[in-house]
Amino acid sequence: LEIEGCDVRLNDPCYGSESGGVPETLTPNLQKAGSLGRPPNSMNGPDVDTYTIALEDTDGDGLVRITVGFVSSPGAWMAMMPDSACAPLSSAVLQLSSALCVDTISEPTCVPPGVYRIVIAGGTFPEIGGGDIPCTFGNLYGIKVMTSTQACDPCAPTGPSCFIPHSEGGCNEPSCCSVICAADPFCCDASWDGDCVATAVATCSIDPPVNESCASAAPVEFGEYAFNPARASLDGAQPATCGATFLNDVWFVYDSDRTGLVDFSTCGTWFDTSLAIYEGACGKLSEIACNDDGTICGGAGASRVTLDVSCGTRYYIRVGSRTAVMGEGVFRIADFESAECPQCPADLDGNGTVGAPDITLLLNGWGGAGGDIDGNGTTDALDLAALLNSWGACP
Repeated sequence: LEIEGCDVRLNDPCYGSESGGVPETLTPNLQKAGSLGRPPNSMNGPDVDTYTIALEDTDGDGLVRITVGFVSSPGAWMAMMPDSACAPLSSAVLQLSSALCVDTISEPTCVPPGVYRIVIAGGTFPEIGGGDIPCTFGNLYGIKVMTSTQACDPCAPTGPSCFIPHSEGGCNEPSCCSVICAADPFCCDASWDGDCVATAVATCSIDPPVNESCASAAPVEFGEYAFNPARASLDGAQPATCGATFLNDVWFVYDSDRTGLVDFSTCGTWFDTSLAIYEGACGKLSEIACNDDGTICGGAGASRVTLDVSCGTRYYIRVGSRTAVMGEGVFRIADFESAECPQCPADLDGNGTVGAPDITLLLNGWGGAGGDIDGNGTTDALDLAALLNSWGACP
C-alpha cells in the first residue's frame, strides 16, 4: 500500500496543486495498491501519487521488455515517464486509463534500462482531475509493472537457440530467425515451438558438426555437451544389441580415468535420441552397449546407458536422432558409482599392479587404441616399453 492516507500529500513532488514529498518506490513484478481522494470539505487539490521504478537489462540487449497493468475504481490514469525533475506529462513513454475496476494491460513495450517515474491521478489524461473522488473504498487503484526475460529483439544473438523449442518467441541466429518469422510470425510473436525448430533445421544454413564421424569424435569427460545432428551424416551400421536406430549421428570419445559405473545419457533432450557405446578403433569397433529410451530420464525419448568402465579404456559414444525431428540436444557424462583410477596408466586391468595380464591386454589391443598407454591413439612398441618400465606395484 502507498504510505499516504486520505487527503495527505507525501509522494507527489511535482504535479498536484499541493505537491510535496518524494516519490515512493515501486518494485518490478509486485503490485502496489493506492488510493485517490479527499474529504468533501478539504481545501487541498486533487490527489496525485508518484512512484519511481528501476528497470534492469537482464539479457544484455540494451532494452527492458515490460507490460504494465493498471486497475482503478474511480476514473483515473497512469503515465510512465523518464525520471527527471517534474518532467512534462507529454514525455510519457506509456499511458493507461481505468475505471469501474476494469483491468487495463499495456502491450509489451521495450524501454531503455534505468529509473522511471509513474504518475497516477484521477480524471482523463493528461488533465489532473479527480477532485470529486471521496475517501471511501471506491477510491482504490492497483499498479504493476511486469518485466520479461524475453529479448526485445526476438532475433537478437543473446536469445535462446534456434534449434531448441522454448516458450519465448525468436531465437539467437538473426538471419535464420528473421526468415522464419517473416513466413510464420507466431515464431517471434508467441513462442518458438517444435514447428519453428523444424523449419530452422530445414532452411537455415548451418555447418555439419565437426564430430559427425568416429574419426573426428570429440573428446569428453564428466560434464554436459551440446550436440546437433541436423547436418550430420550417418557413420556406421545400426546397433545390434538393442532397438535403437540412428537417422543422423555425432561421436564423442571418452578415455576413462575411472573404474566402476559411469552414466552416459541424453536426458533432458527434447527430441527422440539413440545412444551406443563402442570399444576398439574406428573402422573396427565393437558395440558394448546401446539404448533407445532410457528409464528415469527426462526428455522426449531420451537415452541412457550406465556402463561399468575400466581404467585406461577408450570408449566411443555415438549419439543421434531416431527421426527427422531433431535439433540441439545435450549429452551428459556423470559419475554413477565409480572411483578414480590410480595414477598408473600401464595398469591396464586396474588391479594396482603392472604385470603379465596387462601385457596380454596390450597385445590384444595392438595397432588400435585398446592398450594405448602414451595417449597417441595407437598401441605400439612405445606402449610396450612404457609398460615394462612400470613393472610391479603401482605407486
